[in-house]
Amino acid sequence: SGANSLHPMTVLDFEGADGVALAQHGDLPAAIGHYERVLSRHPHLAAVHFNLGNALRDSRRMDEAVQHYQAAVQLEPGHVAAREVLRQLLAR
Repeated sequence: SGANSLHPMTVLDFEGADGVALAQHGDLPAAIGHYERVLSRHPHLAAVHFNLGNALRDSRRMDEAVQHYQAAVQLEPGHVAAREVLRQLLAR
């Protein structure tokens, strides 16, 4: 069971956490780049789309944020936080 057999949530735990830390420290461009790199390898991870949406929203890149919140909801229809943020952004 080598690195190539990691479960997607394990991949998210390792790779997603770095983006969260960057965003929390205010380095939104680095966080956005990090999430984009993770999604290039794992486009099916709703949580990464959601986190990227948050970083884009905080960077005032609303149209791009909406696209990633929509992707999160499509991939994970029960993602309540993504649905709520998306509803708020689309109501503006």
